[in-house]
Amino acid sequence: MANTVLIAEYDNWSSKVMADELMANGYATLRTRNGGKVVEIARRHRPCLIMMDIKLPDIAGADVARALKADPELRDIPVIAVTPCSMRGDKEVNLAAGFDGHVCQPISISSLLQAIDQTLSAAAGCQSAGPEPQISNPRGG
Repeated sequence: MANTVLIAEYDNWSSKVMADELMANGYATLRTRNGGKVVEIARRHRPCLIMMDIKLPDIAGADVARALKADPELRDIPVIAVTPCSMRGDKEVNLAAGFDGHVCQPISISSLLQAIDQTLSAAAGCQSAGPEPQISNPRGG
């Protein structure tokens, strides 16, 4: 679904903040706290982008990113790692794990939008945000 971002984030507040900012900038959002449901939701809704916490409670974000990249139907969906960036080299580790982009927490709105713009501009088949998104919000656990 063009202009739709799937947010896989365990923390409800962080997920809501990201969703609110994305919607204010023309994106529709889907949200889940459950890493095990990301592939299922991506298959059903075909988001243009996935923002994923690297430390989901049920499965590591890198494992989900690898599963997405191994799926011929989903491998072209860009995935951005959302991480605390506590260690030097975190970005390189996440990119090597299969993520297409990287954003540090706490997330500033400008860094969030910049990471999305950079990642989408490098991805085939994605469109920039439009003025009238459709809103969908499966809770996913």
